[in-house]
Amino acid sequence: MVEELGFTASSDDAEIRDNLDRATKQACYALANKLVFYEALLKRYGATLKPLDAPEHIKSADKLRTHFEAFFAQARRVTHDYETVFGGKRARPR
Repeated sequence: MVEELGFTASSDDAEIRDNLDRATKQACYALANKLVFYEALLKRYGATLKPLDAPEHIKSADKLRTHFEAFFAQARRVTHDYETVFGGKRARPR
């Protein structure tokens, strides 16, 4: 976070809280972008992409993240693109 996002490394409690707050907002923003972008891809690749869902049995943020990552990996495989949006390795072209 220090190098990529310009955060200041500090042991000051107020600055640590500020960094955590900024990191949380950045993570939420990145996830929202992925979800919106995936929904946009459904219009073009709807026959090969599954609609997003959040099953009720998922009770933790970590499990929900893992669940969504499967959708994002599928989007990379189907489109052979958008690794900059969804992260991960780029799928090999056919």
